[in-house]
Amino acid sequence: GHEPTLYAMKAFGNYEMGLPFVLALAGATLGMAFNWFVGLALFKLWQKRKLRPTETNYRKAEGYFNRYGIWALLFASAPLMNFIPLAAGFLGTRLKVALPLVAAGLAAHYGISLAMLP
Repeated sequence: GHEPTLYAMKAFGNYEMGLPFVLALAGATLGMAFNWFVGLALFKLWQKRKLRPTETNYRKAEGYFNRYGIWALLFASAPLMNFIPLAAGFLGTRLKVALPLVAAGLAAHYGISLAMLP
């Protein structure tokens, strides 16, 4: 994966980290965008009544996510948190809002992790 490669380059080599950092960030952000699109596709299936949530439950989840969950996109890089962009796509968060938050969270994650390496 991109993370171990990035950390290995920092730990074992004398590399300029700018380009690898940007490439890892772009790749991970595109991966999260894919999750967002999967969520959007699931929403389309729900609209066609192929999925079971009721309209009331959907509206309740949408309101809760729009109130509290948008900022959770900053933590989408944490282990097992790939479902957050999926939920954002399903619940109608615009990609132009979700993607910068995911990218900022990933940049902070990589930056802090790289800074902690010797």
